[in-house]
Amino acid sequence: MCQVWNVYLAAPEVINNTPLKQSGVAAFFASAAAIALTLHGIDLIKTIELPAWIRKGGDHD
Repeated sequence: MCQVWNVYLAAPEVINNTPLKQSGVAAFFASAAAIALTLHGIDLIKTIELPAWIRKGGDHD
């Protein structure tokens, strides 16, 4: 439910910065952008090399 509110809060920004005039369409594009950015962020986090002492199951010397 919280994610839905965040998308509708982004819709006015999309409407103001694009030629779109319908809030439903603007919310759809805002949600598509949010999902794409979130998935990209998750992929970036997966590629981070953590030190051995932070990694799960690392050596505890």
